[in-house]
Amino acid sequence: MATCAAIPSSGPGLVYAVRRTCGEKPDCKHICTDKKLRQQGPKDVHNLTWDCTESLHVYKRQPALADNYDEYTDSHKLGLAVFRHHSCTVSNCGPNYCCCRAVAL
Repeated sequence: MATCAAIPSSGPGLVYAVRRTCGEKPDCKHICTDKKLRQQGPKDVHNLTWDCTESLHVYKRQPALADNYDEYTDSHKLGLAVFRHHSCTVSNCGPNYCCCRAVAL
């Protein structure tokens, strides 16, 4: 979610990270604009304009970092790895998350 929110956009809007099954037919462009997706949110987002801002591959089984609430035990260690596709139309087993944005026009 943080990666999706950090991607620059053309203006204000709600940002969602949407999980995508690896290798499924619809690409992120189609997933983000699907009317069934927007119905999952609160009523005030149902009629907003939805689009895709990015597709990501979040790598699984990365090293787990310790909770740093009390002490910074895992500083300077690699954590989660994310690959940005710079496209919303990759439909193979690349992206496993779609960055979707809902805006009022």
